[in-house]
Amino acid sequence: MKELELTGIEKKQVFTMAFRYALGRKTYVVFDMVRIITRNWSGFRDDEKEMFKKEIKAKIDSGGAGMQMDVEEWKKILEL
Repeated sequence: MKELELTGIEKKQVFTMAFRYALGRKTYVVFDMVRIITRNWSGFRDDEKEMFKKEIKAKIDSGGAGMQMDVEEWKKILEL
């Protein structure tokens, strides 16, 4: 299978969409998304890191970040 050819901006767009899809879900995808974000943390710009943290905190504060086990996963990013 041929590897996808995405520009840098397209990769960022797809990644942001995947993050926003995962945030608030009650599924294994939360664990995977947190793992991917933390593994790539050093590659994100400061404003991107702040976006993740701001959106995660807002979801947690509103009670919409998923089940408690999901919230615990998202908190790992807030601690970075």
